[in-house]
Amino acid sequence: MWFGDLALSTAEFMEILILSWYILGQTESPLVLGIFAALRFTGTVIAPFFGVIVDSLGRRRIYIFARISFVILSSSIFILTLFDLLSVIAVLIIAALVGLSRSLDMIV
Repeated sequence: MWFGDLALSTAEFMEILILSWYILGQTESPLVLGIFAALRFTGTVIAPFFGVIVDSLGRRRIYIFARISFVILSSSIFILTLFDLLSVIAVLIIAALVGLSRSLDMIV
């Protein structure tokens, strides 16, 4: 489990760096970059409600769901990039969803 957390943290930091660089290169706007950073923390606002969900559904299920959602969201970035469909809007939406998933993962 420790190695999995280490791998996830390393991948998350690389993803933040690469997507920040992508957004800044596409928009040349520090404002959009700030919005990207803020969207990664959307789950913080909803975290108390996630605590209730975790207590009712069980930690193991939520842990598995959070990790699978990380894989799906990272894979969606890869697929969008592979087919040259990645846009700033898509990155912002995925950043918000990653923020929600990260909040779930931190609660567990």
